[in-house]
Amino acid sequence: MSIPEFTLEGYRSTLTEILGRGYEVRSFHDVVAHHRHLVLRHDVDQSIAIARELADFEAEQGWKSTWFILVRTQMYNPFSRVNTSHLRAMSEAGHELGLHLDATYYEGSERLQQGAAVECEMLQNVLGLPIKLISFHRPAPTLVGSPMLIAGRKHTYMPCFMNEMGYSSDSRG
Repeated sequence: MSIPEFTLEGYRSTLTEILGRGYEVRSFHDVVAHHRHLVLRHDVDQSIAIARELADFEAEQGWKSTWFILVRTQMYNPFSRVNTSHLRAMSEAGHELGLHLDATYYEGSERLQQGAAVECEMLQNVLGLPIKLISFHRPAPTLVGSPMLIAGRKHTYMPCFMNEMGYSSDSRG
């Protein structure tokens, strides 16, 4: 398989090729180790408006993904009226929203747990949606592969997602 351009059409081409090999798009909640499942995950670091465009594109293809939203960022305000509207529309299209947590704000396990709980609650309260998953923003090596629940929630770097299934990323992961 050749590497397509980094465009929506290239993205569609790549996923169509993978799905043609017997993979099925699934959520983090219903994957089974050693099965041909494809979990689509996006960490929103730059723009909720652009994330919404990609989410709409995925929904048109019949694909559901999980979008992780930063609460502490200088790039966007997830609680602004327009961004809240985008996030709710993404959820209504069948996508899941989770917390993209910058753990560097919280030193120590107890502070990390408390901070994550507060950030999840903030997103839940504003969006009116459950936040069931956490993804770390530029995770420290001690968090990658950790089986520890964060604020009572699974995180995307747990062994069940990192070691028991194949993992591929278009970023540093």
